[in-house]
Amino acid sequence: MKSIYLLSATLLLASCSPAAEKPKTYDISFTHEKQEIQIVPLYKAYDDYIQAASKHPEDNEALFKKYVLGAKNSVIKKEQLQAMPVPSLYEQPSENIKDLKQMNTYLKKHHQRIMKQIKSSLLTSMKQLPRDEKLVVFVSPTTPIEHDDAKRYGGVSGVAQGNNSMSLFFLKDFSETSLRNTTAHEYHHTVALDEPNRATMLDYIILEGKAEFFAHKLYPVESSEAIAPLLDHTLEHVISELNAERLTTDDLFFGNYEKQIPSFVKYRLGYMIVSDFVKQHPEISLKEWSRISSVQILEKSSYQKKLTIR
Repeated sequence: MKSIYLLSATLLLASCSPAAEKPKTYDISFTHEKQEIQIVPLYKAYDDYIQAASKHPEDNEALFKKYVLGAKNSVIKKEQLQAMPVPSLYEQPSENIKDLKQMNTYLKKHHQRIMKQIKSSLLTSMKQLPRDEKLVVFVSPTTPIEHDDAKRYGGVSGVAQGNNSMSLFFLKDFSETSLRNTTAHEYHHTVALDEPNRATMLDYIILEGKAEFFAHKLYPVESSEAIAPLLDHTLEHVISELNAERLTTDDLFFGNYEKQIPSFVKYRLGYMIVSDFVKQHPEISLKEWSRISSVQILEKSSYQKKLTIR
């Protein structure tokens, strides 16, 4: 009788064990105008990476590729999404696993609030600019090495991977304004990138200008480093360097002290050109100018003769 009792107790405990429960999923899906939207937090992938890298720090890079990029690529393959040729600045192995763990824990704790805000911004964006493709939004903590850059954006940064997916990267204590604005900005990219992109320097500038104009149209802010107009002498110098083809894409993003180029030029100049274009052509709808070429935008603006790159 004793052995039978022990067996029964073991079976009872097994049936109540947490291991028998259905694994928790953070993914959410919804539809708008028949378009499917899926938000995929990569919390578990980061937890797996953090746990493995804590035990084997010498394999940090390989473990990040295995757990984080591997999990993301599985979704990309399953959903037949466009993939970036290389990981973004925000998808790199962390040298501070403890800090990354704190951020990932923070995101899980505030998961419902984050999902609600992302969904709200996406719906607002979709009402203004409908899309033709499904959309998958990945959510991740920001790799600590990129803290300073992310802080300048209010704790939320983003990357669009084509016309059907985008990624949002978070720091702890991110601002809600940054989340709304960044979500709208990257959403615009997924629509603008629906058209063939020549990927010229001009495309690089105008694409960001379009997204910044769209995001700040939906969520105006009193001040933003990304839309602060360039001073006249700085603008003249930047245009001169662009026309002479002496600037790189990194110069336009990070700035270049030696070349006297401030940071975020691609956003600031792009925003100035697109704002001028929209002001001069109110008859062209948001949906239309979001998809017309960068050359058309430039040539219908006041900058057409000043900026000679095409």
